[in-house]
Amino acid sequence: MLAKKLFACAVLATSLLAQPANEPRILLLPSQGSTVSVFANEGLTALTPINAPSGATAILARPDGNRYFVVSGNEFSVADAAGNEIQAPAGFGLPIAAAEITPDGSKILFAAGTSLYSYDISGDTIKQLPGASLTGTPYALAVSLDSRDAFVLTAAGLSRINLTSNTVTGTVQLAGMDPSKSSVVAGPNGFLYVNAEGALHEVNPRTMESISIPVAAFPSKPTFTPDGTKVMVCGLGAKTGPALMIIDLATHAITHTLNAFSNVMFDYMLWGGPDKVYAYSSSHQKLYQLTDCTAPDFLDSFLNYRHAAASRASRAR
Repeated sequence: MLAKKLFACAVLATSLLAQPANEPRILLLPSQGSTVSVFANEGLTALTPINAPSGATAILARPDGNRYFVVSGNEFSVADAAGNEIQAPAGFGLPIAAAEITPDGSKILFAAGTSLYSYDISGDTIKQLPGASLTGTPYALAVSLDSRDAFVLTAAGLSRINLTSNTVTGTVQLAGMDPSKSSVVAGPNGFLYVNAEGALHEVNPRTMESISIPVAAFPSKPTFTPDGTKVMVCGLGAKTGPALMIIDLATHAITHTLNAFSNVMFDYMLWGGPDKVYAYSSSHQKLYQLTDCTAPDFLDSFLNYRHAAASRASRAR
């Protein structure tokens, strides 16, 4: 399921905090091969590439940029700052449905089977920690901004898992969920956002109460603007109507839309700067560069790559 949703397979965007510190990076897997091309977020300037196993579906970065975690099928491996593998692949015997690094950079979490696996990544040695049992098969994963709780989507709903006691401490049912499309993301305001049929659900992580923001079509996994005031979603599978929507987090109003452009359907948005975003289209196998996000006709240029996705940026402790 990882290849369809959380990372949507092969083009991987994350904050790889290497040189300079805290500088975002965009990673792209080409149509053939396993070497990950690395680009600076602003301007897509080519940087040192990362070696990855064939079939890699996700790369996550520790905040200091000294460790990269590469997910492929039911295994993960560890690479150093130069992109060289330093730990042979390890796995759980089951496909990894989702993976996430805690915002404080201390742990990496994997959802596989009916369990949530946890590893201490704060030092040079990766140490497995006690995990948690889940009700149902997970298909999406997020972590609270304070790194205390994980949130997992299963058929039972959105469940909160305390990462100290490794127990489920709350669950909420949300309408319109689809394991092949739905995801969960912690927003910059601390709330959780879950995309569903015709709605973007906003969930309070403490009370697990939710409200629904109506949107057209099935929105994509949310992407947030750097100032934390807006969220961007695509209209999944929309050949007509809104291909992209920008929503104000305070008012829940849709402030801008982009209608489908020459039947291009976008799967995911990546924020690229104050006036630029990137949008991936699996139907066209291209990464588009969009400029002037306030205008409805900002399709500008593209790069040829296989698929697109983004892992959430880790926060330095």
